[in-house]
Amino acid sequence: MYRGRPSPYPNPQQYMQSKQRQQGQYPNEDELRLTFPVRDGVVLAPFRLEHNLAVSNHAFHLRDSVYQTLMWRSDLELQLKCFHHEDRQMSTNWPASVTVSVNATPLVIERGENKSSHKPLYLKEVCAPGRNTIQITVTACCCSHLFVLQLVHRPSIRSVLQGLLRKRLLPAEHCITKIKRNFTQVPTANSLNGGDDGVEQTAIKVSLKCPITYRRISLPARGHDCKHIQCFDLDSYLQLNCERGTWRCPVCNKTALLEGLEIDQYIWGILSNLNNTEFEEITMDQSASWKPVPIKSLIKEEENSEYSTYYCY
Repeated sequence: MYRGRPSPYPNPQQYMQSKQRQQGQYPNEDELRLTFPVRDGVVLAPFRLEHNLAVSNHAFHLRDSVYQTLMWRSDLELQLKCFHHEDRQMSTNWPASVTVSVNATPLVIERGENKSSHKPLYLKEVCAPGRNTIQITVTACCCSHLFVLQLVHRPSIRSVLQGLLRKRLLPAEHCITKIKRNFTQVPTANSLNGGDDGVEQTAIKVSLKCPITYRRISLPARGHDCKHIQCFDLDSYLQLNCERGTWRCPVCNKTALLEGLEIDQYIWGILSNLNNTEFEEITMDQSASWKPVPIKSLIKEEENSEYSTYYCY
């Protein structure tokens, strides 16, 4: 086990290059993408279908400038989705009886295996400058649902990661300060001293596994308002929010929006130094000093070893 001065912190550019090599070169359309409504981008405001009307036509117009921008930018789309009128999150949900065509081109609706896996329709490839027509056909009443057509920004996860590494990488010194400040606010269930509520903690356990995938964290992150030391894997968190953007921290359930995410350089350095599978968690004290905890199955083999406590500078 490494006992001396740890190596320098991971290089963000090298991280992205390594990630790109692992994923390979995929066409843009195969990349995972996040989806955000464009400001003032609603083309058809939420509308209901007329009761007992089997076929309805809904016209919309695209100015030449808007159409050209849509075609030019791979991260812009024209999205049509259906959602239940009581759903404040407006999660995509298509009644089984609905079919859609645009400009006489039938579209395939992906409903998946459950309600949470329904996907919106993207119309960029079937629309035209000027007048367009959406035809919605139903075989049963859908008055409980609304439809909306809007412009959306769909950046790839790779481009979002690059932006966050550039703008939201919290320097190690700031991370240590934040860890010290938040230490007493960590739930005592994680405390190693087994004390009751209100008892000052001397050390806590921090998992090196992501609470989303239960796999080792690659790029550790938290929300700006999170008060815990535990991180989640940023890539996994972005993937989780690809279609259903709830943007809630998987550790504390607080809102953790994209613009408020922080990459913890200090924890990232720890992960880089412990880059083997021998350790799945660390213990950390109030000074942000840490030491690795061996996997239980290996404890007997290592029971005569001494694990040093050190900073990741």
